[in-house]
Amino acid sequence: MTIHELNSKVHLPSLARIKDLSGDISYQKIPGYGWFGYNKDLTYVFDAFDITCTTPEHSWQLYRHATIDRPDIQDYKMRYSEVTENKLRINYERCLNDSLFYKACKAAAQTESIRFNTKNIRFTDLLAELGYSQLIHTGIGLITPKIQQRYTRSYNYRLKESDTNKLVIPTFYAPGHIASLEICTVTDLQNRRPIWQLDHKGWYGELNRSIVSDVSELVTNRGCTWSPLIDYWADKTKPVMLSDKLTTEQCIGLWGYCKNLTFTKSPLEIIKNRHELGKVKNFIKDFNLPQIKELEKMTGEKLSTHWQAARSVETSVFGLKFTCANNRYYVHRGIDITGVEFTNFAIELDYVAKEKDEFWQYGFVDFNDQEIPFRLKSKVFSSHQRLMKELTNILLEAGAGMPTIAPSLKHYLINVIFGFNQQNSIGTTQIAKKE
Repeated sequence: MTIHELNSKVHLPSLARIKDLSGDISYQKIPGYGWFGYNKDLTYVFDAFDITCTTPEHSWQLYRHATIDRPDIQDYKMRYSEVTENKLRINYERCLNDSLFYKACKAAAQTESIRFNTKNIRFTDLLAELGYSQLIHTGIGLITPKIQQRYTRSYNYRLKESDTNKLVIPTFYAPGHIASLEICTVTDLQNRRPIWQLDHKGWYGELNRSIVSDVSELVTNRGCTWSPLIDYWADKTKPVMLSDKLTTEQCIGLWGYCKNLTFTKSPLEIIKNRHELGKVKNFIKDFNLPQIKELEKMTGEKLSTHWQAARSVETSVFGLKFTCANNRYYVHRGIDITGVEFTNFAIELDYVAKEKDEFWQYGFVDFNDQEIPFRLKSKVFSSHQRLMKELTNILLEAGAGMPTIAPSLKHYLINVIFGFNQQNSIGTTQIAKKE
């Protein structure tokens, strides 16, 4: 177990109540990184370790607290294991070492001088001289001779003498929380060497100003690069600017993925100005119905049929083949090619979230070219009779119609739904809410 896995298994709002944290604090869970609490302006962002472990020697406190002293704060069941505790201690110390290294480099970038072109010059003055004045806002660091010597033998970095006076460029998965570190020379930002990384990189730069194509734009513009993680930390009160240098693929990602970010102009406008709207069709199956409607207005083309065909997939349940197409499930038997209609609807499972000690499933019902959102208790999906009752209420209240299912195969329904929703995620919503 890693500290991020533990941070995913401890219910931070419950732990914060025990620690008597007060004020206007919200909470959300980031896939792969766990729970975070934060204030409105994101100047204070913390996880379970931040409010539990005061020194490196106390790295074991959170795990023991959650498994022995207060199992009621567990988001997912855990039992104490000495082996797990030792692994957590090692992982925590490594992450702490990464944090201390980065903080030392960041402080050096603000205060130290650098040897450049046979002269000593204050690093911040050098950035200004090179026209890189905005780069300091990305949180970059500087490897001084003292830092290089201290971390030369680090099992994480293996720094060489030639790394002295190089930049350290971080990416983030949460404000103030680093996901990776790379080093490069001040005159060649594109040729970066990774020295440490978690499972995935985060974003470069600072949030809620603008979104740029790569690090090279951050030397003159304050903002950040595109990463799906930034959508979790978006300032919903104001739109961000988009660089015209964003690639078409980046624009498609922004437009297709973001639920919280808003923009001064649509990413589709950038793509349209390049006459590359046709490329969006390559990703059409990943969009929802409102996005398809927006794309149809932009292109003047009828895309709903193409969208439905692209989303046609199949799965096998207990030896029977099912396909999902045209907002319906079909069952195939023997040499049957076209399939027989199993339901007149399809289900998209989005994510599961724990709220007030109960798990809730979020998703959509695809029914007659409509996407109708729902929020149901997860235990509803343990019974096809109960699920059909809830779906009937949802569709009738939405004025959409009545769901139907093949009577002889209705007991397959739950397995079919989960068979087509392998990516159903856990805890990806903002569960904020002031406790």
